[in-house]
Amino acid sequence: YYYFRDKEGLFRAVLEGAASRVDALLAEAAQSNGPPRERLFRFVSEWVRVTLAEASAIRMLHRAMLEGDKALAAEIQRHASGHTTQIGSLIEKGIASGTFSADLDPRRAVASLVGMVQYLALAEPVLFASIKLKQGRDEREAMAQHTAELLLRGLDAAR
Repeated sequence: YYYFRDKEGLFRAVLEGAASRVDALLAEAAQSNGPPRERLFRFVSEWVRVTLAEASAIRMLHRAMLEGDKALAAEIQRHASGHTTQIGSLIEKGIASGTFSADLDPRRAVASLVGMVQYLALAEPVLFASIKLKQGRDEREAMAQHTAELLLRGLDAAR
C-alpha cells in the first residue's frame, strides 16, 4: 500500500510496465531501416523473450481481467488496440513490398501472432512440462527464435 493505493493500482503499474516494453519494441521495429521480414522477426523474437520472462505478471493481469475487472480490461484493450495496429502495419508493409503473401489478411495474422505469444505466457508452466521443455532463459531464447520463424514462414510470399 505504500507504493500502490490498492490492488488495482498495482495491476495498472504492472500493465503499464509491460505495455511500455512492447511500445519500445514496436517503436524500434517501426523506426529501423531493414526489410519488413527482418524488422518483424526482431520484434516477434524480442516480444516472446519479454513475454516469457514476465509470464507470471501477464497471467496475473489476464486473471484479473477475466474475473471482471472492467477498468483493467479497458486499459488492456487500449494498449492492445495500439499494439495490434502497429503490428498490422508492419505486416502490411511486408505485403506491399512483396515479402509477405498478397493474399494474407493482416488482421488474422496479428490475431494468430498475439494468440501464439500470449498463450505461451499463459500456459508456460503446464505446456512446457507436458512437452518436456525446460523453463528458463535458454528455452525462452529458443522459443523466441522458433515463434518468430514459424510466424514468418506462414507470412512469406514464397510459400
